Amino acid sequence: MKSVFFLKYSVLGNDFVLLKQDYHSRKEAIEAGVNFFSRFLQVAHRRFGIGFDGLVVFYTNSKKEKSKGMVYWNADGEMADLCGNALRALSLCLVQELQTSNIFSIETAAGEYGCEVNLEKEEVIVELSPAIEFRQLDLSWKDSPNSLESLESSWFVNTGVPHLIFLVKERKVFEEASLKELGAFWSKHPLFPEGVNVNLAFKEENSCSSVFLRTYERGVWEETLSCGTGAHALERVLRHLFCVDGEIKILMRGGELTFFLSQDKNKVYVKGKAKKIFSGFIE
Repeated sequence: MKSVFFLKYSVLGNDFVLLKQDYHSRKEAIEAGVNFFSRFLQVAHRRFGIGFDGLVVFYTNSKKEKSKGMVYWNADGEMADLCGNALRALSLCLVQELQTSNIFSIETAAGEYGCEVNLEKEEVIVELSPAIEFRQLDLSWKDSPNSLESLESSWFVNTGVPHLIFLVKERKVFEEASLKELGAFWSKHPLFPEGVNVNLAFKEENSCSSVFLRTYERGVWEETLSCGTGAHALERVLRHLFCVDGEIKILMRGGELTFFLSQDKNKVYVKGKAKKIFSGFIE
């Protein structure tokens, strides 16, 4: 059978396989991704394959000049509407590998996103869409597998991907909590029939400039080193709770993302690093 050329990118420890072929439509891109998983599902395994958090297939958006489209699958082969870190990986790839303009847009199932790439710094800025859904929840730790104190508030935010955020008061609780247990419990809880990513967040008192985040991602089914849509969800909560209009840095185990507003405060942007790791063929 024909071998498949791929590129491996990492964004703050979140890693992706990208198929370099530029397809002509979303339908063709979906077919390519489905075929990839039917042949190479084990490639996602970190012991028996390359290992990755997600697969990215892109296509030309014929409806708009300087626009591409992205289809995304989690490592378990399930499609997702969006992955913020994968969006940055694809942005850098388009400029590095296809020599596209450094300013363009990418169409996803969750909407269209404006992107700007600084190739020298390997840095990508993305203009974000408003949250699809945003609400505070009345949840407590009592029903969780490892009951904990120090819960400040709970939030559900859909930033193209659904996120449950637990904001905690103590740094020790944030660092020592078993996110694997919490994530396994809440990600498939009946309250969230479509599943949900589970986040723990902590901020120092009287400071919103640097906030800490851990994320358990559905589809990967474990804690990842970073999550772009989770960081965006937390940014929305912080601006709502504390009326912040300056920069917010979300610090994750894989690195940081910086969120900032446009001059008129009507648009939200995120800036972060991306990096090509290697490329090759899968037989």
